[in-house]
Amino acid sequence: MNEPGGMEKARAALFGAVRDAFADMAFLDVAPGVARPLSGDTFSGAVDLLLPPPVSILCIFPAALADKIADSLFTDRKTALEDRIDCLLEILNVVAGNFLTCRFGGGYSARPGLPRIVAEGGGPGGVLLAALDLDAEGIPFRVELRSRR
Repeated sequence: MNEPGGMEKARAALFGAVRDAFADMAFLDVAPGVARPLSGDTFSGAVDLLLPPPVSILCIFPAALADKIADSLFTDRKTALEDRIDCLLEILNVVAGNFLTCRFGGGYSARPGLPRIVAEGGGPGGVLLAALDLDAEGIPFRVELRSRR
């Protein structure tokens, strides 16, 4: 990501990774959004990517988006909090894998770590490299790429 134009390529790959994961898993359309505070309860998840330099992807989802994702995946029953968290972790895992493929191609050997829920304000830290304010069918959310150095 240190090559010329590397951050622009990373931003484009991150957007494509999120868009494809949401479309394929939760049947939700994702578009660029407007930066605005996320209202109500939120869930934040992070996954580390073992790259040079090491980076993390952080996703911040409002509870309404977590509910919509879980409802798409568990159509046969009402979802519990545990189910919503599992869905978010799985989406985050797919986003990480998609990002690596979009950014570096299918033959790249780096792999994502295990996705995890992080406490509000307790994300992966590091330097913010890219931030995407997105919209999933009217629900705003945020995805960040952060350096872990």
